[in-house]
Amino acid sequence: MFELAARLIAIFYAWTHNYAVAIGLVAVVVMLLITPLTLKSTKGMLEMQRLQPEMRRLQAEFKGDRQKMNEAMMKMYQEHKVNPLAGWTGRDTFYYLQQHGLPLHPLFERGYRRVGQA
Repeated sequence: MFELAARLIAIFYAWTHNYAVAIGLVAVVVMLLITPLTLKSTKGMLEMQRLQPEMRRLQAEFKGDRQKMNEAMMKMYQEHKVNPLAGWTGRDTFYYLQQHGLPLHPLFERGYRRVGQA
């Protein structure tokens, strides 16, 4: 992944002869690539917010029975064609992996101390 970014910077530098512009163009390319995921995630979060009052009502109605509450919520999701995990993006996956100590890159393996860590 880092090699791809370096290649893009080299290509854009060959066109512009300016590293600042080349890095800016790489940022634009990255933003264009993740925009569909961001839009889908935002749409999913808005749908879940729209269903919040109904979810609260179901939680109050099935307060003692967690299984029936989960069944009612799944039925509600199906009726409204909403995916409760639609807000989960690649960015969230990255943070999850990072918090649980899974190596993402040789620099981030366990035991590596970041700047400012004792």
